[in-house]
Amino acid sequence: MKRILICLALIAGSAQAQTAVINAPGGELKINASARDAGKTTEVLVDNTTVTLMPATALVNRKAVELQNLGPNPIYCTIGGETPLTTGALGRRVDANGGTWAPDIGPAVIIRCLAGTADQVTTAATQVNEIR
Repeated sequence: MKRILICLALIAGSAQAQTAVINAPGGELKINASARDAGKTTEVLVDNTTVTLMPATALVNRKAVELQNLGPNPIYCTIGGETPLTTGALGRRVDANGGTWAPDIGPAVIIRCLAGTADQVTTAATQVNEIR
């Protein structure tokens, strides 16, 4: 009888460890831990004079990434080792005020960006969403 109770306690304990409970408006929200850890959002301040790595450290086993430019000026980004240019001659333009870009790239691929007119600031930066 004791063995059955211990096994049930272990099963219950492992199930609790895999579920996170978050207090949300309207009640509690239960989230599976593996789903919670399936991605990451990072705010990155893109500089106007120095190339910025997006993000500084890629999420391990990343399958995709999305950049959303929340700043008031466009940013220009490249994939790989190339240095983007703000003239638009080299680099994917990501428009200001919510423009997005979602290249389908893994964790080993580098994204570099440069701000078009001025450095970005907190709350007017670029959000990098990574999915695993």
